[in-house]
Amino acid sequence: MKLSVALSLLVVCLLLVTAEGRRNGKRRGGRNMGPKKRVWHAAEDKEQCGTYTKLMEEEKPTDLCTEENTQVCICATKDDLKAGNAVWQFRCGSCDLKWRPVKDEAQKEKRKAVKQEKKKRKMERMKLRRKLNRKSAKAERATKNKNKNKNKNKNKSQDPE
Repeated sequence: MKLSVALSLLVVCLLLVTAEGRRNGKRRGGRNMGPKKRVWHAAEDKEQCGTYTKLMEEEKPTDLCTEENTQVCICATKDDLKAGNAVWQFRCGSCDLKWRPVKDEAQKEKRKAVKQEKKKRKMERMKLRRKLNRKSAKAERATKNKNKNKNKNKNKSQDPE
């Protein structure tokens, strides 16, 4: 009796310990699989991406802004630099009161066109679904009426008057 109580207590304790470990995000051998940290460096052009003297992690690109109405370019990545195959993203921005990425009008128009195309396809699919639903409802009504008439005719032929 005492052995079964002790065993039960031990199982409950083990379950609590494993649940606590999972809640803390310690899965897969205790490694925390959190979001990757973005790192960046200053650059003049796209070719300089990956060749850096100082790599920034905690700083923000606004820290490079010393005077207003100037342009600052950076290369940024979230990839692991130790692996050696990091994909760098080249971005430029203007220093107003803070650094802001420059928005390319061509990209903006392209995104707008893609969004409109997506909306158009969605509307077409919705219209087709409505049409299909109407057809199936119409066919259902027709078969109901047909069966109703069949049963009516059957009942008439069975009733001797």
